[in-house]
Amino acid sequence: MHRGPGAGSLRRSLRVAVTLRSPAVPAYTHDAVLAWGIGARLGDRLQEGPTHADDRPTTIVVVDTRASGPTQQYIVHGRASIPGWFVQQDAELFALLSALQHEEGVVGDLLEIGVYQGRSAVLLGYLTGPDERVILCDLFGSSPDATPDIRHDLQGYDGLDLETFAAHWHRFHAGEPGEIVVGRSSRLEGRSWDRPVRFIHIDGGHTYDVVRDDISIARDALADAGGVVVFDDVRASHAPGVGAAVWAAVESGGLVPFAQSWKLYASWDAQFAARAADAVFRAMPCTDHVVRDHRLVEVHERRRSRSTSTHRWTPPALVPAASKLRRSLRAAARRPKR
Repeated sequence: MHRGPGAGSLRRSLRVAVTLRSPAVPAYTHDAVLAWGIGARLGDRLQEGPTHADDRPTTIVVVDTRASGPTQQYIVHGRASIPGWFVQQDAELFALLSALQHEEGVVGDLLEIGVYQGRSAVLLGYLTGPDERVILCDLFGSSPDATPDIRHDLQGYDGLDLETFAAHWHRFHAGEPGEIVVGRSSRLEGRSWDRPVRFIHIDGGHTYDVVRDDISIARDALADAGGVVVFDDVRASHAPGVGAAVWAAVESGGLVPFAQSWKLYASWDAQFAARAADAVFRAMPCTDHVVRDHRLVEVHERRRSRSTSTHRWTPPALVPAASKLRRSLRAAARRPKR
């Protein structure tokens, strides 16, 4: 098991050089360089990863992952002003992967299933490039096709309505989202995707059947080359149907997971998944794993300063237990209220 650098948040000056390697090289090996520091340039301060004796890199793609200006301001400050469970770690991952896609020439719309009040949707709005748009799908509290069970679940989501979402969106964006689909995600089934979709965030219904159908929608919509799909609550104990459906797609549907936080990041493009795993590994603190012969990096929480960290006051032998308790409390806080 190989651990990544103890890097913290995505820094404005971070640039990752990703080596596109020969097919003969295993997908989970890596060879990249990382430049750190304010105003750093490649070569200022480099950390080289393990290399392979037979490496013959074919080309270099330099990914400028600096989330600057309004995007950075939103990730660090504005995001917290919208209710929701979209943490900074995942916001940084969204920005990094979107930058990688653009550097590789992957273009297309961004789709989110499960919007709530727009905490992650607003970031997607910042990540769109020219001629790209955001497509949003949620019940927004008043969908005519919501079943009694769904209406019961919605009681735990105060503020799930179009007016609340629109108010948050317009605090950060002058224009409108490209499209809003009010209703269950099943309304997207059978849709003719005449425009490519490069990035999909699935955080809608958490039952096995719904997630399975959302995966099918994502497979139809997502670009074959360089597309990214992100699943929320794959690790959540209160939503076992999510993990069951996602890992079934990994087992028999060709889905390749490449990064995991509280969310799972995946692609149906195995070569892109390998490069994405490498980029994440170089930008954030990670532990390496291999799943079905593909590299999966587990992204760890950013370390707090020692002055504010509970580790300062915790005996070393109790640190693992304290960390597990903190994760359990966070998972409990994320569960919808009944």
